[in-house]
Amino acid sequence: MGLSPLEEANLAGATRQFDAALDGYRRYLSAEVKGENESYTWRTAARAALRITVRVKHDREATAALLSGLEAQRGLPPYLKDYLVAWRRDLEVWKADRTDPTTAAPAALVAKARELIGSVDGWFGDELPDIPLSRAMRYLHEALNREPQGKQRPEALLLLGLASSGPFDPF
Repeated sequence: MGLSPLEEANLAGATRQFDAALDGYRRYLSAEVKGENESYTWRTAARAALRITVRVKHDREATAALLSGLEAQRGLPPYLKDYLVAWRRDLEVWKADRTDPTTAAPAALVAKARELIGSVDGWFGDELPDIPLSRAMRYLHEALNREPQGKQRPEALLLLGLASSGPFDPF
């Protein structure tokens, strides 16, 4: 189709081919960042890869490996390094939390999502709370899938709307 590697990764993600998308994002993210436009695209690709490792796969180790690869990148602008620091901090919080969306009760998943969304500070600031919001979305989708007509449905839908509307892009 004549797509760039990043476009191929985006297409794979959009068509739910998450392993192929993640591989494509990793390849794109390993290249040197040159200029402001490319740094914006790099950050967008990094966030997309994080959504796959956190929301889709719910895999702390894959997220840690992704971040390690990003942190090893040389020549990143300072603001991208700041995002990496925030994402690493959010990953460490997640590692300490043993919530398992495949076994937790739907009501507990909604409560955990509420807690995660409530913990997000600075939606309009420079830090992007991708990991907490992706975790919250995973928990809410899981709760709604298991009990689509459960009594927690209205709150789950409200929280899902909040989580999916943020974080706001400072650009």
